[in-house]
Amino acid sequence: MTVAEIQELYDLGKFPEAIAAVGVEVSGKRASNDPEIGKLCVICAWCYWRRQEWDGALVWLGGAEKAGGAELETKRLRAYFAAYRDKNDGVLRSIAQELPGDVGVLNALVIRARDEDSAFSHVEVENIVFAFEAGDVTVANLYHNGARFFMAKPRDNEDLFMAVGMLDHALRLYGTDGNWHHRAAATHWQSVAHERLGETEDDRNARSRARQLWEKASELDPANQGFQQNLENARKREAEFAS
Repeated sequence: MTVAEIQELYDLGKFPEAIAAVGVEVSGKRASNDPEIGKLCVICAWCYWRRQEWDGALVWLGGAEKAGGAELETKRLRAYFAAYRDKNDGVLRSIAQELPGDVGVLNALVIRARDEDSAFSHVEVENIVFAFEAGDVTVANLYHNGARFFMAKPRDNEDLFMAVGMLDHALRLYGTDGNWHHRAAATHWQSVAHERLGETEDDRNARSRARQLWEKASELDPANQGFQQNLENARKREAEFAS
């Protein structure tokens, strides 16, 4: 399979198929010096990242870095590790200085900004997010995580309204034919924002959509424990509303 075909599997949320396809390509079909090995390895690393299987992600990330040819993608994933899992501001700042203006790295900065011990201001996050409007899934993720920041650190209800608007824009950018786990998570957080704002009907509808989207994501990757847990939580939230 080509890199583009395997990337499409990833984009559709078919992580087991993408992992298997990369394994076939790098363990037999392609020579060890194939210039696309690094790109294949980093796709596999992202698959494990999305499944929160950190050891697997690190193994494939290291393989991608060793093979070369996917430097931008590997640095972005290192930034995500630094921001989301390791809370390593030194590594994150270093990558941000090396890749100024890169949407993926900026998204990692916004993820880190959500943490209580982060000194990022609301204005700084707004300036990062609103510097972009059109784009692909990376810009959608930026709006998604920008909304999560304003929900984690709301100054007033205006921040919650801003979060809803950011999530609306993220969902438009995610599209309707893939990105199931991203759309499910964004819709879940919309329901939480609507709940905090007392917008009952919008909350109800978002809970139902989130459950449906997590069902689809889990169907595509049934061994993903994180997805299964999110689906269970979504079903509980929907049932709680009905009761």
